[in-house]
Amino acid sequence: ESDALSMAVRLITGRMNEATITWIVEGLRLHFDSGVDLAAALGLDRASRLRARNLALQDAAKILADDRGPYVTAGRLAQALCRYRDLATNQAIMREKLRDDSALNCLLLKAILAGNVPTTQRNIYRIIK
Repeated sequence: ESDALSMAVRLITGRMNEATITWIVEGLRLHFDSGVDLAAALGLDRASRLRARNLALQDAAKILADDRGPYVTAGRLAQALCRYRDLATNQAIMREKLRDDSALNCLLLKAILAGNVPTTQRNIYRIIK
């Protein structure tokens, strides 16, 4: 993945590659040369983060989906986000979670890092339906 939030996740999990370094260098160059806000230069402005959060939640919902429908999936996703967030309060556990590269955990981390993650089944449903 090459979106900004995926690059940020790679950076903080220590899984940088050439694309991640290029992203940082180009963002910093744009910021310092043109005066563009750093978050915008890195593609981490509010609108970009919300788009990335919604895509991460939609992709996570696909992993959790079963034949009971999207509203039940939204509930399962809300529970997974709650468990993941609870674990994230303990720094040692969070560092271990960052190393866990399961698809679901990577998507949950991405959504949480994007910020403003909905906590209710209804609000998650509105995003994933």
